Amino acid sequence: MKWFHLLTTFSAVTGKQKSGINLPFIPAKKLFFELRAEKEALAFLHKAFLKITSTSVFKQGNSAPEETPTNGYTLMDISIGGQIKVEDQYISVSFGATNILDKQYIDHLSTLKEVGFFNPGRNITMTLKIPFVIRKIE
Repeated sequence: MKWFHLLTTFSAVTGKQKSGINLPFIPAKKLFFELRAEKEALAFLHKAFLKITSTSVFKQGNSAPEETPTNGYTLMDISIGGQIKVEDQYISVSFGATNILDKQYIDHLSTLKEVGFFNPGRNITMTLKIPFVIRKIE
């Protein structure tokens, strides 16, 4: 199944002073999953893809004395796209949505955390990449 891809990553950072006190601004542990399906040609699209991702951020309770703990959350994203051939070049196009469940969350590293401002909610995007080629004149 070379058309199907699964990617998983886990990240964790620990920081302490010599006295054992936690350092400030240490990100929470994160677990990331990506499912991606690709097809070389699908109707008028070349290198078509569908991607679904999930990012789970754990509660950050190991905060420094002047910080407040931050709750965990899970975000879901989705995107679809491919390339369209126009004359002798390919134009990449994709549509996506981040935080599709519109989860209210505050990232531990947010500078607006102390005033209670949430991170962005659902975001819908369209990306269009048009290559510009500089050709040598002979």
